[in-house]
Amino acid sequence: MKYIIAIFVAISIVSFTFAEENHTDDAKTKAEEYITACKTETGISDENANKIKAGDFSVRDEKAQCFTHCFFKKASFVNDKNEIQPDIMITKLSHKPNEKNEALETLITRCAKEKGESDCETSFKIYECYRGGASYESIRERQKKRLEISRAMRTCIFENRVTYTLAVQYGKGDFKDESDKGKCFLKCFAVKMKLFDSETGNPQKGELLNYSSYLSAEDLPFNEIIDKCDKDTERSENQCDFVFRMYKCLWNGIKNSPEPESLRNSFNDVFGFNQLFDDGEIKAELEAEAVMDETEVKEVKEANAKK
Repeated sequence: MKYIIAIFVAISIVSFTFAEENHTDDAKTKAEEYITACKTETGISDENANKIKAGDFSVRDEKAQCFTHCFFKKASFVNDKNEIQPDIMITKLSHKPNEKNEALETLITRCAKEKGESDCETSFKIYECYRGGASYESIRERQKKRLEISRAMRTCIFENRVTYTLAVQYGKGDFKDESDKGKCFLKCFAVKMKLFDSETGNPQKGELLNYSSYLSAEDLPFNEIIDKCDKDTERSENQCDFVFRMYKCLWNGIKNSPEPESLRNSFNDVFGFNQLFDDGEIKAELEAEAVMDETEVKEVKEANAKK
């Protein structure tokens, strides 16, 4: 979510507008023109229009819905046949239109599937979906979760003395390395994230389902995947081995789901592997967070000096 930009410039404060990087002033001017025209066309009050602009969806009557739809049509988010235009939305809402923004594309694609009983309600639902996904509170919570994931991942890399390369391999679904260190690295991460019980080693379905909400893919059948892997993965006294096989099962379940490429990218992303840059960076952060004692810090510095 760190790539998500606001659907409209200053949407939470004053107005609908879209963020075309090289045409910001022009976009704002056009947006104000659209707003004024849509107020007149729909008869919505200034108070309720301002609520919609601020993301307050307590106003849900026909005028509010058609005000949103009116703006969408004037912004070309909806065509003359009242069909949503995801590609145009992505282009106009991207902070850098010439650069691919997978997070934004995923959010728009997901929200474009929203349907209402009327064209006005459909636009309203799409806007509500996007506003919720790109809100400050939503972004903040996801950033906090990513920080938690990143710290757990980096700590477990150090504690189990595995390489950054191996962590990335696991994140990409490459489980050729079945070393004890690698398996215990995954178990360490799973326990720190409370995905598996530290005492019994059993998967915690509630936490796994909650964790899956950070995946970008909305249609992921994670509930079914968890149940199947929990049933099919043979228990073992060796918790590291069990978690490794369970993790492998979960990953394969996701990989074999519909739209495997997007799911594969999402899974790699949500597990925080994309947050790790190199061994030195990981160790430097751990040192800063006082995870290592003085002797270990010295060892790391000496090792880095030899590279």
